[in-house]
Amino acid sequence: MSTGANQGVGFETSQNLLLSSADYHALLGSRDVAKGEAAARALQSLPGLKGTISLVRINVIDDKYGRLDVLVNDSGIFSAKQPARDAFRDTLAVSVVGALSTTEAFLPLLRRSSAPRLVFVSSSIGSITHAADPNSRYYGAHASEYRASKAALNMRQGGAGEPEGGGERVATVVKGKRDADVGKSAGFMESPW
Repeated sequence: MSTGANQGVGFETSQNLLLSSADYHALLGSRDVAKGEAAARALQSLPGLKGTISLVRINVIDDKYGRLDVLVNDSGIFSAKQPARDAFRDTLAVSVVGALSTTEAFLPLLRRSSAPRLVFVSSSIGSITHAADPNSRYYGAHASEYRASKAALNMRQGGAGEPEGGGERVATVVKGKRDADVGKSAGFMESPW
């Protein structure tokens, strides 16, 4: 299950997995059903598709599948509302509290898996070190609501970068590939919850 699979890293992760093996059944999570349906159609039309796809409205959680092997928390928003406190409230509600709420809701299904994996997709834009470094491309005070939400996720988990590269890296975690460092997968942290 990818929680933000209608675009970005979630879409790219689903695409990578579906093209790699018939063993994957991708649950495309989307808050907007129309966008989720469009993403599902786009994935189903891919040449060489091997896996299968179902759309899941992300705020509707049930026990339909019996277990969940992988939960990829990759949904997030950027809000430009004014005043800034409203933008912060909206962004943190989806990008941080939403990710944690989704995780808590799906833990019972994850615990039924023989090899559960929980992934939080963040971004280097949330790095406090980068934000304070004048030589970093992430230096400066732009998109502070989004940056704060990613910094909060970075407290739990590392990021994935651009959607194309991030989708591939997240897919390596989903496939169970690990590096030699305990607790790390494919160059970023995987939560042991």
